Amino acid sequence: MKLIELAEVYKNILNLIDSGEATEDELKLALNQIEDEIETKAQNIAFVLKEIDSDIEKFKSIEDEFARKRKSLEANKLNLKQYLETNMIATDKKKFKTEFFSFNIQKNAPSLDITSESNIPDEYYITERKLQKKELLDAIKKGVEIDGVALKQGESLRIR
Repeated sequence: MKLIELAEVYKNILNLIDSGEATEDELKLALNQIEDEIETKAQNIAFVLKEIDSDIEKFKSIEDEFARKRKSLEANKLNLKQYLETNMIATDKKKFKTEFFSFNIQKNAPSLDITSESNIPDEYYITERKLQKKELLDAIKKGVEIDGVALKQGESLRIR
């Protein structure tokens, strides 16, 4: 029986208890069976969750390794490109073609070289508005009232 089906049966038994249609012994027996099944299913789900956690950690490890390899390849690519550019400039060979590629050293688009930001006018800065949720939560807990803001407290399953 699926866990959701067990929960439904459990609710039906509780309704029978409320209506008084079943004997106390029948109800206790049925409730004990369902509780055991729910506990067994919960335990099995916990094992599956542990396995999923293990898989997640393995994938994170693989992701980290691939990120290191990618960064290494990117650095190698940059080094090779700089090596080629340096040698093209040194030999004054700034433009040529081969059978498969064209090589050309050209000017890049203009970019900024900022050595000090102290003289830059405020009009070139963006002011970012960011909610400080931790401070707001502390204030609301202390009794500060703000329209549209309230404390809420949910529940979540903890498996240990």
